[in-house]
Amino acid sequence: MAKQPKLEATLVTTISGQNFTSPPVHELKPESILYLLQYGWNQSLNDAHAGPGAKQRKEELLGSGDPDSPTVVALRHTCVEKRIASILAGELSAGHGGGRDPLRSVAVLVLQARAAAKGKTLPKGESLKALVDSLLASEKGRADVMAEIAKRREMAELDVTDIIEG
Repeated sequence: MAKQPKLEATLVTTISGQNFTSPPVHELKPESILYLLQYGWNQSLNDAHAGPGAKQRKEELLGSGDPDSPTVVALRHTCVEKRIASILAGELSAGHGGGRDPLRSVAVLVLQARAAAKGKTLPKGESLKALVDSLLASEKGRADVMAEIAKRREMAELDVTDIIEG
């Protein structure tokens, strides 16, 4: 296999309006990469597990529904198994977990980057949903999202040993 270039990408997380950026991925120590892989694996599976129960928990607070019913537990396990299959098949691109709708998840990332470039943060809830809808409804916005997805998939295709070994 031909040697691939070092992965110059950085990891960016926005917390309370402040961006926290990692060094380039190829500069991370193997132990750091293993930590991030383990944490990402755990978080991704926990997110998949929690999703189906959210509606049930909301209904329970309103007086109906059982988040621990055999039906919901089976649905949660199915969601975890689907997430594992998606991870192993390479269907989730680097830089985001894919969420329930990967297109919308990446659209949020595109909007976050645009907002951060202007020193702003995104709204939450229905206002954010409306922004995502608007972005995906425009030809240019949808093209920007698709380009970001392609870029993230390209990053995901790099050989991890090249990242670790430099």
